Amino acid sequence: MAKCTVAVTARETENETVAVTGVTLSKTTLTLETGMSATLAATVAPADATDKTVTLTSSNHEVATVAGDTVTAVGVGTATITSTTRDGNFKAACTITVNEPAPRITMTMTTGMEGEVTILLAGTGTATINWGDGSEPETVTLTEYNGWGWLAYNMDYNAWIIPHTYALSADPITVTITGNVTGMKSPYTGEYGSYLKERSLESLDVSRMPGLLSLSISNTNLQALDVSKNTELNTLLCHNNNIQTLDISKNTALRELHCDNNQFDAAGLDALFNTLHSNYVAGWKTIGYGLVICSRSLVTYSSKSRFKSPNSRVDSTTI
Repeated sequence: MAKCTVAVTARETENETVAVTGVTLSKTTLTLETGMSATLAATVAPADATDKTVTLTSSNHEVATVAGDTVTAVGVGTATITSTTRDGNFKAACTITVNEPAPRITMTMTTGMEGEVTILLAGTGTATINWGDGSEPETVTLTEYNGWGWLAYNMDYNAWIIPHTYALSADPITVTITGNVTGMKSPYTGEYGSYLKERSLESLDVSRMPGLLSLSISNTNLQALDVSKNTELNTLLCHNNNIQTLDISKNTALRELHCDNNQFDAAGLDALFNTLHSNYVAGWKTIGYGLVICSRSLVTYSSKSRFKSPNSRVDSTTI
């Protein structure tokens, strides 16, 4: 009987090249606000392609820039982000639209929030509040802020009150307010004038609310407050916090500043005093470092205060 011996050898595959046949992006359209970033993931086909190298490029670097797979919005407009494979020069594109940031305020409160919390807001049109607890965002109609100073005459502050009830939260809560807000008072609990327990407000970002005119933030754990973007601000009450420095060099419209009972040292107080602008508006401009300051007169009820006359440019100190 004849025999045939067949030798079978494994085909060597380690040197075979699997060519790329295409590429896709995780999004074909994307809308961002200036300053925001997003990730565009490129998927190369087939999955076992040898060379999966891709490069993302932007058609307009004044609108959007690219670093790796991260797209950053830098200016208003549109741009096309293109992913190109090194193998085969296959392409996929995403059209990105960049808008101006919507006016918003963001604040973070600590764990253990429970019960009714109230925020006072004024402004024009409506505002949408995301209370940060999984509840549906709430849209409210704002009452116009039509004066200067927190105790402006003919102001119905009851119309500013916006309450919300929290279940006990084990996580920090981030509240986002979107809309044209011109006046705001920090959250409080219980009767008007009470404040959050244990100084619960930890952070506050008002940089995206350039039209803010009046801000009252008191009895919180805030260690920093940035109002450099709020150039129309005329009233700032920020007493009884833990703020260590406060830069008001950009707030040329500021008429009234109460910042008593914070963590300023003498140098910090001097810096505040020196940056309080002397451009004339009807009345005096005053920094309060003690208890209460009436900023349109020489009346002070402060153990430590400084006031400046915009007319005489004479500095005075009361200790």
